[in-house]
Amino acid sequence: MPRTSSTVPSACGSANRAKLPMKIVAYAYEAAIHCPRCTLRRFHVDSEDALVGVLDREGNEVWPVFSIDENASGHCDTCGAEYGD
Repeated sequence: MPRTSSTVPSACGSANRAKLPMKIVAYAYEAAIHCPRCTLRRFHVDSEDALVGVLDREGNEVWPVFSIDENASGHCDTCGAEYGD
């Protein structure tokens, strides 16, 4: 199953927010957060699905940052482009 989108139950269990949409807005690797475009370039892949299991220079897995995460908006540490909402 691709990591690019999904839904999760609401943390508060409210009937009004039974599901929250999730989408990947950035990736965390090498102790920083990077936009999807820079991430694809850095790891020489054509799709975000190809990033599953990829390790950075520090030996850590590349992790997606989802639109519902605390750090879901900011600026790419590679190019400076804004990501998220």
